[in-house]
Amino acid sequence: MSRSGLHWLLILAAALPAGAYAETSAKDLAIATRALGFLEPRLAGSIPVAIVYADGDDASMADARQIRTGFANSAIKGVAFQPRLVAASDLGGMAGARIIFLAAGAGNQAAIAATAARTHAVTVSSGMACVKAGRCALGVRAEPSVEIVVSRAAANAAQVKFSQAFLMLVKEQ
Repeated sequence: MSRSGLHWLLILAAALPAGAYAETSAKDLAIATRALGFLEPRLAGSIPVAIVYADGDDASMADARQIRTGFANSAIKGVAFQPRLVAASDLGGMAGARIIFLAAGAGNQAAIAATAARTHAVTVSSGMACVKAGRCALGVRAEPSVEIVVSRAAANAAQVKFSQAFLMLVKEQ
């Protein structure tokens, strides 16, 4: 992503109003998809996205559906996201995913992180606990203030790399 793209990401992040949400908001998704544009090598073409939800949890399923809609409507130049819903217990359902996005309440995070490491998929969440635990490589939150965090441990385990310009502007753990 170019410096102007990074500039617009930061403007988008700064323009978001305060408030609190338990689930993944449209603003969280906008920031996440823009941040994914800083992966190296750059995303291109059709990108499979596994959106993981907690089995039997209606709120988690609703969050996953919202995330799926957000990815389906996202636009990064030259990228077509192919989102699909996957139960947290269905590790095989994550096969082929380049991005694994954990919906609110998604459990089985250690096994999901191990799957991501094995398949070199980037794990993403708006729940910062996943990032702090080293199970998600990228955490984004728009509310109450914008926060973008990269877990070195999770990124290294999955051999996921972000551009140096991006890493200079976000928090690393």
